[in-house]
Amino acid sequence: MNRQKRLTTVALLSLATGVFSSPTLPSEANGSVGGYVGLGEAGVQSVVYLEGDGLATVGNDTILIDQIERIYTPHLTTIPKGTTIEFLNSDPFLHNVYCFSDNVGAGIFNYAMPHFVRRGKFYTFEEPGIYVLLCNVHPKMEAFIVVTPTPYAATTDLETGEYRIDGIPPGRYRAHVWKERMSREILDVATKDLEVESGRHSRLNFQPIESVAGD
Repeated sequence: MNRQKRLTTVALLSLATGVFSSPTLPSEANGSVGGYVGLGEAGVQSVVYLEGDGLATVGNDTILIDQIERIYTPHLTTIPKGTTIEFLNSDPFLHNVYCFSDNVGAGIFNYAMPHFVRRGKFYTFEEPGIYVLLCNVHPKMEAFIVVTPTPYAATTDLETGEYRIDGIPPGRYRAHVWKERMSREILDVATKDLEVESGRHSRLNFQPIESVAGD
């Protein structure tokens, strides 16, 4: 695959895993939720995901994260547990992919990514959590993978901060939000309970950090 085709593939995958996510097609029997995430710094994407009885589903897709011009592309990836990621190096020089997670552990894997080897390295993420990707060769390279316990998740629009999750079975769930460089204490306080009704759309906003922190 030449560089232009690879860039196109990565761009399409970024869109597919970026703004909105829906594990199933919406139906009259299911509901939806959407809203605004106003936590923390503007212009930084957040992830909203649901957990609860009857929602746990293991993913089986394979998606791509590439290293292009010393940047992980995409910077933020949201996947359900069980999803496999292929890591590539499209730069004409050496990288590595070092992965760690606060809740899973350090040194989950460390792949050498020589530029002359165009085969990808694969890893299946079985445990939900926040995973950080670094490159020891280029310390400014950083990316995040949010592995959710269910496929009912969405990444906010970069400009508007809006998200939407469709195709949710009716029931009571807990909605979590994650955002880069936000403390666990703030994010835990921002967690909300949610009731999804058949055929209805619910609006669920997450308060600005000042309100959540009680300042």
